[in-house]
Amino acid sequence: MFFQNSNPKGIVQLGIIVYNRVMNIRNRSFFLVIILAVVSLISFRVSAAQSVPDSLYFPETGFTVQGEFLEKYQSAVNPLLLYGYPITDAFVAPDSSPAAGLLIQYFQRARFEYHTESSPGDRVVVSSLGIYLYDLEQLDSKTITAASHPACRYFAATQHQTCYAFLKFFDANGGVDQFGNPISEIITLNGQLVQYFEKARFEWHPERASGKRVTLTNLGQIYFNFYEKALPPFEPGNTGDNLVNDILDLKVRSFAKSAVVPTDGAQTIFVIVTDQKNRPVNSAQVTLTLTPAGGQPRYLAMPVTNPKGVTSVAIPIKDLPIGIVEVQVSVNYSSTLQKETVTSFRIWY
Repeated sequence: MFFQNSNPKGIVQLGIIVYNRVMNIRNRSFFLVIILAVVSLISFRVSAAQSVPDSLYFPETGFTVQGEFLEKYQSAVNPLLLYGYPITDAFVAPDSSPAAGLLIQYFQRARFEYHTESSPGDRVVVSSLGIYLYDLEQLDSKTITAASHPACRYFAATQHQTCYAFLKFFDANGGVDQFGNPISEIITLNGQLVQYFEKARFEWHPERASGKRVTLTNLGQIYFNFYEKALPPFEPGNTGDNLVNDILDLKVRSFAKSAVVPTDGAQTIFVIVTDQKNRPVNSAQVTLTLTPAGGQPRYLAMPVTNPKGVTSVAIPIKDLPIGIVEVQVSVNYSSTLQKETVTSFRIWY
């Protein structure tokens, strides 16, 4: 509207001039009331613009987004869809975090980082959690060398393409600026079609209504569980101890990707193994014992832990009964160190 960027003082002066010129208006008092009403409206807009808050509290999760983090959040086409709710306040990442020393904040589907060395407007960036999770899960996805279908778009930067509903969602919600480039083809993961991007993972849900079948994985929550919640700060080593680099004890943490899964779904169990100083333990052997509600225990060998001390395995659910499934995790390292822990999840309708 014209009045949005106008000077209130100038509007008053213009109104007075018009008032003095319009001699054929019988009720000048009525005309003056109109002018004052317009001025009041402009003043209200100016006041409202000046009182825009620089913080926003989310009662759904109990955390606040503020300052440049809030500006970044609200700049998205649909912040709740693309980022979700905040799951932490802003904090300086500890030394044990891959983002050590940076001011960061986690959301359900993203992590924001604050880079002081960048220019204003570019200091808050969305972390490449899609790349981190893709590497963490050690997936094998074949690349392509050229576009192969008119419903697809090829991205030369990463030699992958995205197609169909995934491409439509990609274009409608910010494209490369929002999600980065695709880093995998569309693949099947735990019986579900997904595609990895640098900053996100798309999921296909055929059971949802048309137009809402593409959703985003809660990468922020998954990554937070790995590195900020599951791993405590590294303990300082004793440089005078000749055994400082020896693995003397194991610490094992395990959790299910989803707390509740449907009977026709699948579950992924993650295990993190560290030593007495919370350093990742590579090549630890991990086995699972699954005890479903009222069922017989099942045994499953997991891949050995990777250099980050992490391993995971997908578990089909279709043959398990409804109820709580207890997962006992046993870890063996060098045939001399053993440790166990327990996690669980629920199978529901």
